[in-house]
Amino acid sequence: MQISKRERSPLWSDLVFFLVLVTISYFKPVPFPWKVPLIAILIIIYMFYHYGNLDQLGIGKLQWKNTLFWGVVIALTIVVGISNIFNPIVERLLDREVDVSAYGDLEGNTEFFRNYWWKAMISAAIAEEIFYRGFTFYFLERVFKNFPYQKVLVVLITAVYFGISHSFQGIAGVLGIMLAATVFGGGYYLSRKNLYALILAHALVDSWSLFSLYKGGISLFF
Repeated sequence: MQISKRERSPLWSDLVFFLVLVTISYFKPVPFPWKVPLIAILIIIYMFYHYGNLDQLGIGKLQWKNTLFWGVVIALTIVVGISNIFNPIVERLLDREVDVSAYGDLEGNTEFFRNYWWKAMISAAIAEEIFYRGFTFYFLERVFKNFPYQKVLVVLITAVYFGISHSFQGIAGVLGIMLAATVFGGGYYLSRKNLYALILAHALVDSWSLFSLYKGGISLFF
């Protein structure tokens, strides 16, 4: 009987590797923007070693139509529905604004904006998707293999984890990030695990967010 490649990667091995990645993610001496890309590189090496490809991460053959469609749909949902509707409502209810001070003085600072943008594309748009969606979904799907509502569990758990990792934005920011992560997770499954689409969506969302900060805040509604 032929053993599948996934069976050659024991769950305990994935667990240990995942814990190592989480530890690195909280390792402060590795500066931005290199920490999450380092994690992404380790994931790529690990998956290639066990499977010989990156299909398990949703990085297979690029499907342009699927990627463009879901990338734009996910980005619009987050920019319009969360950034410009959900976040302002939460800020008013909690009487607390999303804390964006960690991103530095972006307003009107063109040089800083350009320098920060490419770092965000590498660290957030690409590397975070490989870690928080690609590998984390792969790992949790194995953990909850026999559970009912497996996909719902995976999306919700990763949303909470992703939100907590952005705790520097305050409670209002964390709630918005959790909802955005839920949209990303749902989009990952709706796009048939097309990580390219999520990378595109993340790039569009972060580009809009940084541009909004650069312009001193852009509100579509209120």
